[in-house]
Order: sequence, then C-alpha cells, then structure tokens
Amino acid sequence: MQRDKILFLGGDPGTCEMIEYAKGKGVYTIVCDWYDLEHSKAKRMADEHWDISYAEIDLIEKKCRENHVTAVIAASSEFATGIMIELCERLSLPCFADKGAFFYEKDKDEFKKMCRKHNVKTPDSIVIEDVADIDWEKIKYPVVVKPIDQCGGKGMTYCTTRQEVVDACEKVRNNSNSSKILIERKIEGTVYAAYYVFAEGEGKLLFLHSEIKSDPSIPRACQSGSTIAKCKDLYMKQMNDGIIDTLTDCGCKDYVAWVEAILDDNGDFYAIEMAHRCGADLQPVEYSYFGKINLMEWGVDYALGNRHSKQELAVIDDGEDNGFAYSAMVVCEKSGTIGQITGIDQLEQIERINILLNVCVGDKVEAGGKEIGYIGYWTTDIDELYQLINEIQHSLKIVNRSGENMIKNYVTVDVFRKIERI
Repeated sequence: MQRDKILFLGGDPGTCEMIEYAKGKGVYTIVCDWYDLEHSKAKRMADEHWDISYAEIDLIEKKCRENHVTAVIAASSEFATGIMIELCERLSLPCFADKGAFFYEKDKDEFKKMCRKHNVKTPDSIVIEDVADIDWEKIKYPVVVKPIDQCGGKGMTYCTTRQEVVDACEKVRNNSNSSKILIERKIEGTVYAAYYVFAEGEGKLLFLHSEIKSDPSIPRACQSGSTIAKCKDLYMKQMNDGIIDTLTDCGCKDYVAWVEAILDDNGDFYAIEMAHRCGADLQPVEYSYFGKINLMEWGVDYALGNRHSKQELAVIDDGEDNGFAYSAMVVCEKSGTIGQITGIDQLEQIERINILLNVCVGDKVEAGGKEIGYIGYWTTDIDELYQLINEIQHSLKIVNRSGENMIKNYVTVDVFRKIERI
C-alpha cells in the first residue's frame, strides 16, 4: 500500500504541530517554503523539504505530480491558503477551504455586506479607489484605513485627521493587490477572536478569546495575550447565531473559520473581518491543550480526505471554559545584525511552551518589519502564566553586535492583568 505524502505550505507555528501529528500517523511529510534549513524548524522536522517559495505554484504542482503527493495543507497563512486551494484543485486533492469562503476572507467589504444581511453589527465604512472619491463630510474620526484584501494589520493605519487619511491611502496602495481602499469607523474597545469549527456544514463556537496588545497604537498584532473571554454569554446573545449564519452563507462547511470582533464601551459587539483558516498567531495551538478539538490535527485529517462529522462537535459543550494563553509575535524594534540569541534552550524545557524563531546569529533584520518568530503557552493557572511571562522577558534575548536587545517588549504581567479583568 502506498504511503500518504503530505505537502505543507510554509513553516509557521501551526505547521510544526501538524507535522508532528502527521508523522505520528505514519504519513510522509514535506515542507515547502523560502527559508533555508537553518531558519526553518518545520523543514528540520519534516521527512523532506523543498527549497522553493510556495508562490511558485506551477513548479510545486510539477513536483507534487513527480513525487506522488497525496495531500496539501497550509496551516495559517492567508497567502498560502490561496495557493493550497489552487493546488488542490489542479491535483484533484481534498481541500477544507471553500473558494467562496476564501473570497470573503480576501474582501472585507463583501464580508461586511454579508454581516449586515444576517443582522450582525459591523462598523460603518466606505470603499474608495482614489482619495478624490472621499466625501469628507461623511468621515467621522477616528477611522481605520486599510487594504480591502489583507490581514494581520498589514497596511492598516489609525487616522484622526484628513492628512493622515491621505497618507494612509498611499500606504494601502503599497500593501494591496486591489485598487479598493476601506475606510472604517474605529471602534474603541476590546478585540476578540471567535473561533468556529465546522463539520458537514454545521458550525459551532469552539472558543472566544480576548486579546490585548502591549502597544495598542501598533495596528499589526505583534505582542498579545489572551484569555478565554469572560463575556462569552454576551457574545452568544448578541453575535453567535448571526455569525454562524454569516459564515455558513459565505461558504464555510468544514474545518475552521474565525471572526475578529470588538466589544465597545457601550457593551455592543461589532464584527470586523473573517478568515477561513487558523489564525497566524499561536492561539489555535495553545487552545488545543484545552482538550476539546485540536485544530491542527483536524487540518491534517481533512487534507488526507478524512472528514469529521457534525456529531463530533458535541464535545465542545463538555466541561467549563477556563484557560489563559500567552501568544506573541517576535518583532524587532532595533535594526542591525544579530550577534547573540539566548534563552531558547531554557524556555523549551518548560512544558507546553512553543517557540519558533526564523532568525539566526549573523542575520540582518529591520526594525518594525515582518515578525521573526512566535512564542505561545497555555495554562489554567493564572499565577503560572504570570511566572512564565516574567521568565520569557528575563530569558529570551536577541542582541545586536552593539550589545543592544533588539526585540520589542513582550506582554507584561501588568498588561495581562487587564485581560483577566475583561
């Protein structure tokens, strides 16, 4: 009997968890990304690696056919998800992601229209293609200016003046494949992520977590902490049924989808955007320890053609929601050449901690650029979490050749206590 071969597109944190699960099932694993072996933990874990960008879809298709690849999966990257959908279609392989649902992930305005169809609140917004199209009398500050087709805060700017809006529109053009620019009323409040799992067209809320950033002025989520939301009952009353209807109407039938929502100071939830994939941070990995549904494992199952049944969703209702997670994207605040990295070995000895760095000593990095790694941890004991946060801040250092610590401060205990009170 021929052994299954699964191709992983990219080497994000979720990929590493998926590789471990697939290898445990006896599946031959292949990782494809642009990182060399030294910079890719996923490649080092896999049975085989291809040193090509997963953007080179024609070449990847050729190699898949030559190597008799039987499954393709992308863990959390939006771009990789699009490649996965196309590859699976070309190769006639199973794919959890629906093209229709992915369309709504890529077009924030169309998702907002779908929300309104199902009576889900979403911030007022306009879509333009040129600054000259703006009716300035309709702009009520503060606003968020962002690409219609990006995620993770890419190209997004908070604006309080006309000139800031003009400058932000130019920034969008440099970070988007679309000519459309979304200008949205900024909702002041707490950000939440609502993760849903689907099976046979039926969806159920897997978990709702609150999120807070160490520097709220930075749109891109770089350092954040989260906890199982204490306002879950309010969310269920205001949003849950409408969101399930919205996601179903968007085309979500299997596996995972999530919605970013904001709870404003008046106690009202607003839906911001959706994704038909795992998040780019470590939350799906961390909450897999919660013992209900492991999204990383389900992703591999679907790629291998093993669909889950809606009856399995019943496990979500078992037990109480009680957990805290620490999740951070590692981002540099100082440019330079890395002279030393310390603390990794020590931190990896801590149970249930996940660390992934895509840089090595000698690498040149730019301040405020793309994340260079991830850190995640989950526990039911808040005091243990506080201890961990302090341990990470004390231990993990990325130092340039001038002896300066290059990485931004992680979520502090004081910041995380704010989450606990949400």
